[in-house]
Amino acid sequence: MSLKAVSPLIATGVLLVITLVGGVLVYNFVIRSLSATHNYGLINVVSARGIVLGDKTIISVRIANIGTASTEVREVVLYPTNISIPISVAIEPGVTRNINIVINGKLESGKYYVIVKYDHGESEPCELVFTN
Repeated sequence: MSLKAVSPLIATGVLLVITLVGGVLVYNFVIRSLSATHNYGLINVVSARGIVLGDKTIISVRIANIGTASTEVREVVLYPTNISIPISVAIEPGVTRNINIVINGKLESGKYYVIVKYDHGESEPCELVFTN
């Protein structure tokens, strides 16, 4: 019975090809994972100020898009009264804008919070500060 072995030169060549193919696969996976950008809009309420003028309340909300994509602001909600004001304002990434809202009627004294709802979620509550 005659046993024949693979030549060491052929075995080295096969291992080298397997290593190169594996390296190319890992390289492609890593490059695709790192280059896939995740664009999203993220709204931050910078400040919320209010003033009562006669029988109306004017609220000025300063919001910033700190995300990487444009987003559409859909609604401003005043808690705990659950007053909801629908709006439609597009904000580009890196831009800060003021939104002025007029509410018919005086708000009673107390703590109020503003939440901005947009395409991808809603902001953290920001305390509404009244000026005289």
